[in-house]
Amino acid sequence: RRLKLVLRSSTWDQVILISIILSSATLAFDMPSVDPESDTARILYGLDFFFTGLFTVEMTLKLYAFGFCKNDDAYFRSSWNVLDGAIVVTSLISLIAKDVDGLSVFRSLRALRTLRPLRVVQRFPGLRKVVNSLFRAVPECINLFQVCFLVLLVYGLFGMQFMQGKAQACNDESISAKLDCVGSFTPPDGGLPLERWWGNPDNGNFDNIGYAMLTLFEMATLEMWPDMLFLAMDTNDVGKAPLINSNPWMSVYIISWIVVSAFFLLNLFVGVVLENFNNIRAQEDGSGLISDEQKEWMRTHTHILRSTAQRALRAPWGRSRFARFRKYLFTIVMQPSFDYVVAAIVLLNVFVMSFQWFHQPNAVTVLDEGLDMLFTTLFTLEMCLKLLALGPAQYSRNPWNVFDATLVTGALVADFLILISAAGIGVNPSLIRMMRVFRIARLLRLMRMREGMSRLITTIFISVPALANVGLLLSLLMYVYSILGVELFSSLAFGEFINEDANFTGFGMALLTLFRCITGESYNGLMHDAIVSEERNAPGRCSDAEGTCGSLFAVPYFVSFQVLGVQVVLQLILAAMLDTFAIETTSDSSTLTSRQLTLFSEAWAELDPEATQMIRHAELAQLVMSLPQPLGFNGEGTPEDALPIVQKMKVKVHKQKGGSAMLQFHDVLGALSHSLQKRGGASLTLPPKSSCRRVNSFVAGSFVRRGSKKSVEEMAKRLAAGRTTPEQGCTSSMAVLSQRFATTSLPSTTELL
Repeated sequence: RRLKLVLRSSTWDQVILISIILSSATLAFDMPSVDPESDTARILYGLDFFFTGLFTVEMTLKLYAFGFCKNDDAYFRSSWNVLDGAIVVTSLISLIAKDVDGLSVFRSLRALRTLRPLRVVQRFPGLRKVVNSLFRAVPECINLFQVCFLVLLVYGLFGMQFMQGKAQACNDESISAKLDCVGSFTPPDGGLPLERWWGNPDNGNFDNIGYAMLTLFEMATLEMWPDMLFLAMDTNDVGKAPLINSNPWMSVYIISWIVVSAFFLLNLFVGVVLENFNNIRAQEDGSGLISDEQKEWMRTHTHILRSTAQRALRAPWGRSRFARFRKYLFTIVMQPSFDYVVAAIVLLNVFVMSFQWFHQPNAVTVLDEGLDMLFTTLFTLEMCLKLLALGPAQYSRNPWNVFDATLVTGALVADFLILISAAGIGVNPSLIRMMRVFRIARLLRLMRMREGMSRLITTIFISVPALANVGLLLSLLMYVYSILGVELFSSLAFGEFINEDANFTGFGMALLTLFRCITGESYNGLMHDAIVSEERNAPGRCSDAEGTCGSLFAVPYFVSFQVLGVQVVLQLILAAMLDTFAIETTSDSSTLTSRQLTLFSEAWAELDPEATQMIRHAELAQLVMSLPQPLGFNGEGTPEDALPIVQKMKVKVHKQKGGSAMLQFHDVLGALSHSLQKRGGASLTLPPKSSCRRVNSFVAGSFVRRGSKKSVEEMAKRLAAGRTTPEQGCTSSMAVLSQRFATTSLPSTTELL
């Protein structure tokens, strides 16, 4: 039992997690090209021995503590433990085989060490949830897999009938027949004579069903498919080299495959995988067991609980001349027109920066520098005005103000460097160019001034938690494939695509090459360069004796990376962004959006400038009047118009010392949300001028929450006795209510309305 507690403790998990990360990091340095007799190889071997021993001890302790598979918490009852155990066993075998000559056949298991980083998945709950959901989505997609495979097989068979053996040609372009492709020739660009060779091009063929289906898969990903289109249109008879437009009808076959595969099958595959992934994730969250309305209710109330009251920007106070000057500045900087002027200056600044070109005249350069200093002066003036009007504390409370101040400071430093450089003092030009980035970043200031752009920024920030898990999974996938690529293809001979700019000679270069592949940039060209052999390719392309030839392992390597990395994991990032954006922009009109929550917080801050989270009950009508549609009346009408809405709101009243009634931020927001849902998201309309009955009913209702039953009955009698006409009744009612409220600590009737 004590051993179980130790193995389940957070400290033990952290130790194992750090060990997994460190052992995975060593794999990036343990390359086949490392000299076995070097100090680096000895250090890496020692670390491998240590971590393998540590993980073996961990597995042994867990087997002893939890058992093999009898109990519910047994070691092999968890699929992640099965993966851990398999990795540990293969690491042990490869470590032993390294030193024992008779077990050299097991040294190929060394490549399986690249799976070691996958052990971190179990230690990150968010990442584990994503991976589990993906695995659970696979069985649901079996039917679609079968359909895709069947269509691929049928098109592959058609391709074999049309083009089997017809894509071959001689490496000497002057030869058009196989019988003439003998001897040697001198390349057109000069160099040593080459032996003539008749064979298939590197970008694919239809000689057998395997190559046919592989070629069709490459075209389905829309990578280099026009090359295959023109090759198909040029196909001639068997034994004859392709001839331009000798078979133009083959374009129908290729284009039909592009339409069926790229436009339908591939998108259907991605859509079904993501749909099942989202459904399973919803079931795991528990949201698969509730209705859509309940989901909206949960989402709305989650947003409500996360919202908090904000401090309002308060004008400076004081009677001195400087205080009055600050109040005047406060009035100016808080006007919407002030922001419009600043936005116009930003756009003008960007417009000026756009009209620069390489080798421009010196006069234009001087003019640009002068105008930029003018803009910097204007932005500095804006910052100073806001600092004077708001004060440092209120100014720094807004993150956008801090961002603006950072840009202004960077621009001032850049202008200072330009001035001292012009004065003959040596300044590194790279430093000046780096500081000029602050000028370009001024364009980002427009984001806060446009609601659409602001919404996009909000979407990105809200998507960060979901993107973090998917991004971590993508990074882990690329890390594993990079190490495996170095293990398999580090000694490949360079060709057209695998060259000095893209290869697997080291971990860093492999990672960069895979990043290129994940963008779909000529991944199939890299794959064909990685399967070169002396039998299938031209003489001299590679050498088995030197170990520079590839292997057919490149096919499952690149195809699986394309499917997992590009068609699944990369699409999860897009799905996370689209889901968040859909929630923020196209959510049900009867639920609160992030924009409405922000506007509510701003309106609340006007009544609660110190962010105490409380306002007086008498201020509720004023709050509803100031809120934009559909929560309020957008400042139109009078507080009386809000009485019917306020009367129906069920808000908890908090009695304070002295008898004053207060309302809490989240209670009011929840009541407004409930009112919005009951209306089905419909906007509020201004009612006819309020009658005395509504006024008196609201005031009496408010009084019921505070006064005794006896005093309410007395007030009702006096109201009834005083009412003659509606207008006179209102006047009499106001007088009675004012007198009644004056005898208590409650607000006056005028304040209440």
